[in-house]
Amino acid sequence: MKQKKLHTAVRYALTGLTLFTTSLLVQAQEVTEETTEAKDLERIAVVGARGAPRSVTSSPVPVDVLTAEDVEAVAFTDMNNVLMTLVPSYSVGRQPISDGGTFIRPATLRGMPTDKTLVLVNSKRRHRAALVSIGGSGTQGPDIATIPTAAIQSVEVLRDGAAAQYGSDAIAGVINFQLKNNTEGGSFTADYGSYYEGDGDQITVTGNKGFALGDDGFFSISAEYSDSEATFRGEQYCEPWFCVDDQSDQYIADATAMANSVHGSDVVQPWGQPNTSGTRVFFNAGYALSSELELYAFGNYSESEGDGSFYYRYPGNGTIEDIRLEDGSIWNPLEFFPGGFTPRFFGDVTDYSFVGGVKGMSGDLTYDISGRYGNNEISYTLANTINPSLGNESPTSFKPGDLTNEETQIQADFTYDLNQYVLAFGASYLDESYEISEGELSSYFAGSYATSDPWEFCNDDYTTTALGAAVIANGSTLNCANYTSADSNDDGVEDDGFAGVDAVYTVVGVGSNGFPGYSPDYSGSYERDSYAVYTDISGDITDELFAQAALRYEDYSDFGSEVVYKVAGFYQFSDEVGFRSSFGTGFRAPTPGQQGTTNVSTRLPDGFPVATGLFPAGGEVAQALGANELSPEKSTNFTLGMTANYGDLTLTVDYYNIKLEDRLYSVSTRDVSTTVVTDP
Repeated sequence: MKQKKLHTAVRYALTGLTLFTTSLLVQAQEVTEETTEAKDLERIAVVGARGAPRSVTSSPVPVDVLTAEDVEAVAFTDMNNVLMTLVPSYSVGRQPISDGGTFIRPATLRGMPTDKTLVLVNSKRRHRAALVSIGGSGTQGPDIATIPTAAIQSVEVLRDGAAAQYGSDAIAGVINFQLKNNTEGGSFTADYGSYYEGDGDQITVTGNKGFALGDDGFFSISAEYSDSEATFRGEQYCEPWFCVDDQSDQYIADATAMANSVHGSDVVQPWGQPNTSGTRVFFNAGYALSSELELYAFGNYSESEGDGSFYYRYPGNGTIEDIRLEDGSIWNPLEFFPGGFTPRFFGDVTDYSFVGGVKGMSGDLTYDISGRYGNNEISYTLANTINPSLGNESPTSFKPGDLTNEETQIQADFTYDLNQYVLAFGASYLDESYEISEGELSSYFAGSYATSDPWEFCNDDYTTTALGAAVIANGSTLNCANYTSADSNDDGVEDDGFAGVDAVYTVVGVGSNGFPGYSPDYSGSYERDSYAVYTDISGDITDELFAQAALRYEDYSDFGSEVVYKVAGFYQFSDEVGFRSSFGTGFRAPTPGQQGTTNVSTRLPDGFPVATGLFPAGGEVAQALGANELSPEKSTNFTLGMTANYGDLTLTVDYYNIKLEDRLYSVSTRDVSTTVVTDP
C-alpha cells in the first residue's frame, strides 16, 4: 500500500535514530560515495509550510537553510555574527556606548528589529532577553548569542511574515535553530585571533559530544567559552567646549591615569568593542518509546559578562561642578577624580531554559505536546562615577538594579494527513512576566545638592541667614548676593555685580551618573497571559500548483484579541523555473518589558551631557507629557518571487513589502525642564 507523504516523513523522523545508526555502520566503506551524494542533496526547510518538509526552491515562501558545515565555516562564533555573514537580510551592529546594548546586541531581519522576528529552537519559541533597547527601536527580542555554534545541526531563516502560522513576533520572519541529535562522536575547536592594531584579543573554545541512550535514544551536549578583549580606536578627548590636551600638565597626567586604571588606555573617551566573556551550554535529548512515539527535551544555561565605558565627564559639564558643603566650604568632584572621570558600565547576564514534550503519530494524525520555561536576567554595576546630589558623601560604585524576563508556555500541535492535503491545527497558552528590581539606595537617592541652597544659608532676597553668617564667621567665602550670571544690559557686567554664581546655588543631578538606579517608584513586575488557536491547510492542488492557507486567533489579557490570516502558493512553471507568492496579516502586542521599562541615561544632544529618560507610555510621567498608551502593531505582508534550478546553479529572486501600523519606537523629541515657570 502506498504511504502518504506526511505519514512517511513523520515515520522517518521518529525512526531517525535507527536510520542514523545504520548510516554510521556503512560510513567507513562508502565515504567517497556519500560525499558525492551529499553535494547533490537539496536543502530541506521545515518552516514555511506545515506537513512534509519542502526543498528551498519549491517552498511557497523564501527560506534560507544553513547547514552545520556552513556555520562552522564562518570565522565568527557569536551566532549574531554568523547569521550576519550568511544571511544578507540579517544585520547586527556593535555600538561602543549603548548601555545594555553592550551586552545584548539588537539585530534586524529585512530591515525590521529583533522583536519583529520569531526565534525558534527545534521549532519551539525562544524566550526573550531582559533588555529593552532604550534608543531607536525599543526592541525586546531573544538573545541568540546564547546558542553555541557547536550545537547547531541547521538553521532555517524564513523571510516572510508568518504570524498566522507561528504566532506573534513573526512579522519580519522566522529563524529556526535545529539542534544536533548525534548519538556518538563529537567535535572540538579552539580559535584565537586579534585585530591588526594588536588589540581585541579573542579566544573561543567550543565542542559537542553525542551519547546513545540505549538503542533508541540520544543525548547531545554542546558547550562554548569565549573571551574578547576591548579594542581602542579613539583619540584623546578634544572638543570645542573642552580639550584634555589643552589643560595643565597635572590635569593631563591625572586624566591619563584615570583612563588607564578604568579601561586600560591613555584615551579618556574610548571607542571600540567592549570586553566580553561567556560560558554557554546547550543540550538536546530524545528517546523513541516506539516507532510512533518519542519523548524529547532540550535546554540551555549560560552566563556572560561585559563592560564598557560611557562618555567622559570634564570640569564644568554639569556634573563636575562646585557645591557648598554644610560647613560652607567648596567641594568639587575633582577631589575624587582630579582628571575628570569616565563611568564604567558592567553587566552580568544569566540565561536558562528547558523544553520537554512528547510527539508521535496515530494513524494519519501526528501530535506534538510540549511545555517550556525560559528566564533571562541582567544585573548591572556602574563604577568610576558619583551620585552628584550626594556631594562628598557619594560612593563611586553602584548597583543600579536588575532586569528579568520570564516565560512559561504550554503548546499542542497536530497535523492530519488528508492524502493530497495536510490539515494542521493547535493551541497554546503563554504566561509572561517582566521584572525591574530596585537598585541600591545610593544609586537613585536625591541627595542634598539636588536643590539650590540646601543648607539655607541665604534668604529669598539673596541676603545671608544666621546659618550663612555663622559659616562666613568660620572663614567661608559664601556670597549670597552672587546669585546670577545674567547680563541683561549687555554691558559686560553681570546683573548682581559679581562674576559667575556662588556655589551655594549649584544644583546637580540625581542618581548614579550615567545610569541612575531603579527607584521603588519605577520598580516592579509586569505580567500578562495569552492563548492562541490556529488552523492551517496545505497541499498540491495540481501537479504544478501547491497552496496553503492559515488562520490564527490570539487573545491577550492586556490587549484584547485579534484574528490574522495568510495565503501562499507555489507554481512549478517548468522543470527549472517556479513562481511563488504570499499575502498575510500580523498582530504583535507590546511585550510586558516594553510596557514597563524605565531608563535614565546620558546622551549628548548638543555635545553637553543631558539625562535622557525613557518611561512607560501608560505611566504617570509619560501621560503628564501627553503620551498615548501603547497599542498593538498590525501588519500586512506581501511577497512575490521566482526560483530557478539549472544544474549547479540555483537562483531565487523575491520581492517583499511590509506595511506596519502603530509601530513601536522608543524615541521622543520633547525637552523637559525642571525650571518652575512663575510668569507664563
